[in-house]
Amino acid sequence: MDKRIFWLALVAFAISTEGFVISSLPPDIARDAGIS
Repeated sequence: MDKRIFWLALVAFAISTEGFVISSLPPDIARDAGIS
């Protein structure tokens, strides 16, 4: 397997999962701050 394809797949996976992590943070921050 070409190393470039491996790194491309790894970066694509990291970028796609980052969106889910960032979108799940605001409710937790609001709950901790007591904001509804």
